[in-house]
Amino acid sequence: MATYEGAGAIERWSANVFDGRIPKVIRAAAFLIWNGVTDQNPVLTGRSRFGWNMDVDKMDLTVPPPAPNKEPNFYPPPPLPTIGPVVASSTINVTNNVPYILPLETGTSDKAPPNFIRDTVKRVVKGVPDVTGTVRKEGEITAVFK
Repeated sequence: MATYEGAGAIERWSANVFDGRIPKVIRAAAFLIWNGVTDQNPVLTGRSRFGWNMDVDKMDLTVPPPAPNKEPNFYPPPPLPTIGPVVASSTINVTNNVPYILPLETGTSDKAPPNFIRDTVKRVVKGVPDVTGTVRKEGEITAVFK
């Protein structure tokens, strides 16, 4: 014998599936972006690479101080960030607030290709499936430049 509980059962099932998957997809995409931009970030002193931050539902705009005498590789590679709990409605912000990050993005450094941030975001967007298993459309994960 089969019984049907109606729409309530479907809603409970979909809430469990989506609420379980969405935070994982959000978290994975954010870490892929953070890893990509820190890997591609041009390095002289390491300040801009060390300046990448990640936080849940707020922007961490912390800026590392300038390296003394522009000492090459003064800053080590940044440690993997630790973030708080992620839920389906979370926004994870990957930020860099060093004053010259936009010029680096537009190609003023001979140490990295231009658009390293945009290209990283595009690459992640193409590879991140949404919770229904289809590939996300460009624009659902975005890079914002101010």
